Amino acid sequence: MKRTVSYVLIPLLLAVPLFARNRTDLNADWLFSVDPEQVGEKQGWQNHPPVHTESVTIPHTWNLGKHDGYLGKAWYFKTFEVSPGPQDRRVRLHFGATFYSARVWINGFE
Repeated sequence: MKRTVSYVLIPLLLAVPLFARNRTDLNADWLFSVDPEQVGEKQGWQNHPPVHTESVTIPHTWNLGKHDGYLGKAWYFKTFEVSPGPQDRRVRLHFGATFYSARVWINGFE
């Protein structure tokens, strides 16, 4: 029985990349800012990043270096374009890790 399952799973796993037409790596060119006063949402950071952002590459942790010891909210910002396609097309964003809690805005909407 185990051999049958293995033979079925291996072709399925190898076929997974065929279902994704285009993949875009968004790990580079992010902006980052801590929000110790928790003013980001009130000031509209979800629409326009603040001027005091830092350039980072994802994956990233603020707990090393400049913000070592910081406990609180932080924001990551990324601008990218999606190539035109059919109107009924689905676009998926995959976040590999978001610590234990995350809120995501796209074009200012949560």
